[in-house]
Amino acid sequence: MAITEAQRLQVFEQAREQWGEGPAEALMAMLPPANDRVATQRDLKAMATKAFVLGVMLAHLAAVYAGLLGLAVAFGR
Repeated sequence: MAITEAQRLQVFEQAREQWGEGPAEALMAMLPPANDRVATQRDLKAMATKAFVLGVMLAHLAAVYAGLLGLAVAFGR
């Protein structure tokens, strides 16, 4: 559930009234701003999959490049 910045400020004001300035500020420091999007487990898994695929592609490209480099050396270029 996303909250607005106004709702976030309301939480801060209520916390400040109940607990004081310091604890209220500490609470707000632990909470992301209203406009921030927090990564979900699904987001992290998708990024891990993309990173793995990219790694496989880079390994394949390196193998192809090494093969081409070997051919160039073999033919004296």
